[in-house]
Amino acid sequence: MRSVTVAVAGHVDHGKTSLVKALTGIDTDSLPEEKARKLTIETGFAPLLLEDDFFAVFADLPGHEHFIGNMIAGCAVFNLAVLVVAANEGIMPQTIEHIDIISALRDSYPLVVVITKTDLAAPDVVESAIVQVADFLISKNISEFYIRPFSARTLEGLCDILGLIRALAEKTCLPSSSDSFRMHVARVFSVKGVGVVVTGHVASGSVRKGDRLEIFPGFRSCAARNIQRCGIDVEEASVGATLALNIKGIKRDNIYRGMTIVQPERFAPVLRASFICKNVSSSILEKTGEFLVYLGTSKVLSKLKFHNRILPGESGPASVIFRKKIICIAGDRVLVRSLNPPETIGGGTIFEIFSESFDTFALNEKKTRVRIKTPLLNRILKVVELAGLRGIAFGTVADLTGKDIGTVRRHAVFLSNKLKIKICGNFLVSLRAYDELKRQFIHLLNTGSSGSISDMRNIISAGRHFLVAVLEEFDRESLTVRTESGRRLL
Repeated sequence: MRSVTVAVAGHVDHGKTSLVKALTGIDTDSLPEEKARKLTIETGFAPLLLEDDFFAVFADLPGHEHFIGNMIAGCAVFNLAVLVVAANEGIMPQTIEHIDIISALRDSYPLVVVITKTDLAAPDVVESAIVQVADFLISKNISEFYIRPFSARTLEGLCDILGLIRALAEKTCLPSSSDSFRMHVARVFSVKGVGVVVTGHVASGSVRKGDRLEIFPGFRSCAARNIQRCGIDVEEASVGATLALNIKGIKRDNIYRGMTIVQPERFAPVLRASFICKNVSSSILEKTGEFLVYLGTSKVLSKLKFHNRILPGESGPASVIFRKKIICIAGDRVLVRSLNPPETIGGGTIFEIFSESFDTFALNEKKTRVRIKTPLLNRILKVVELAGLRGIAFGTVADLTGKDIGTVRRHAVFLSNKLKIKICGNFLVSLRAYDELKRQFIHLLNTGSSGSISDMRNIISAGRHFLVAVLEEFDRESLTVRTESGRRLL
C-alpha cells in the first residue's frame, strides 16, 4: 500500500473541513467539542483511494490561531499541500501564518489553492480573490501553485480539484524505508476490547505486527499488536504512512503526544543539532535567544544561535540546544517560533546532530561534541552543499562542526582536490553551485551587464564578500578580467 499525505491549511471557517468531506465523504470534525463549536480543534485525517493500493490521506488542519500547535503537529510531514481561501474574505491572518509554517517545513512543494464559497460571492469578487492569492504566493517565493474555484454547496469545481490532486500525487517521490523505525505520536486513545491505539506519521523505517518497540522518553518497552492504514488492517507500514498502531505493554496514561515510538536500541537522545534555517519572518534573524522548536509532534523550549545575519526570505546556518532530550536524525525538519510575540520565524533541515551534557549549556563556550555517524569530510561537504549559491565562510563551517579553521581548511583542500567543492578566498561553495554561479554570471555579461558586484547581487541573493571572492576566482581561472566598471569575458 502506498499513500501521500495532503496537508489542508487555511484560515478558520474558510471551508477546509467541507472540502475534505466533499473529496472523501468523511467528516473529520469527530470530537464532540468540535461538533458543538463547529470548529476544527485536532487535525483530522481522511483517506481517499486514488487508484489500486494508492491513497491520498488528507490532514484537515485546525484554522484557529488558538490551535496553532495542533496545526503544526498535524502537518509535520506532508507530500502535497492545499491552501483554502474563502472568496468572500480573501487572505486572512491564519492564511499567512499557515503558508509560513508550510514553507518553513518544506523547501519546495506543489500547492493547490482552493478558492471556496464561490456561491456566496459575485464573479468579480472571486476573480479578485484569485488575483490576490496569486500575488501573495509570488511574494512568498512559492513557484508551483494551482488555483481552483470550489463551492461546497453546489460541488462545482470538485472534479477538477480531485483530478489535479491525483495528478500531483502520482508525481510525488515517496521516501525509502531503509532507516530504523520511528513514529511521532500524534493522538492516543483507548478502544474497548482493543486497548491503547496511537496515531501518527512514520518518520523513518518500517514496522510489522509483533515488532518489539520502545517509547521515548524513557525507552519503555512495548509491542505492535495491530497496524491500520487508511482504516485497513495491514501487516506492515513504512516511512510516509499515516497509521493507527495498536500497542500492548503500556498504559494509556503513560503515552501522549510529543513522544516517539522507535525501534529498540537504534536511537540516541539528542540535545544539540545544526540546521539550515529559512527565515519566513519580516525581521532579520541574528540574535542568540530562546525559541520554541517544533519537531514532529514535539514542542521544545530551545536556545538558538544564528551564525550569520539571515535576511527575510533567505537561509543560513543555525545551532540549537534543546532544553530536553529528543529523538531526531539528520534530514528531519524543524520549525521555529518566537516566544513574544508568538509567531513563526523560520525552519529548515537538520544536517548534523550532537549528544552532549547539559553542563555545556552555553552556545559561545567550547564543548566536547560527540559525532553521530557522519565523518568530518561528509559533514563539511553537507554543510557546503546546503549553503547553495550563497556559499559559506570557513569560520562558520568550523563553528558548526566544532573543529578549528586549520582542520576545516585541510579537509576542504582534500574535497577541492576531489572536485567536490570550490575554495574562494575565505569561503567554500559546492562545485555544482560554483558552476551555476559561473553560468549565471556569463549570462549576465552576455545580456549587456557591466559585471559589477551590484549587478551580480541582483540575480544572486548572497553576501557581498562571498561574491567578491567568487569573481576573483573567475579572474584567476582566466574566465574574466576586471574593467573600470566591472568585468568582461576573456
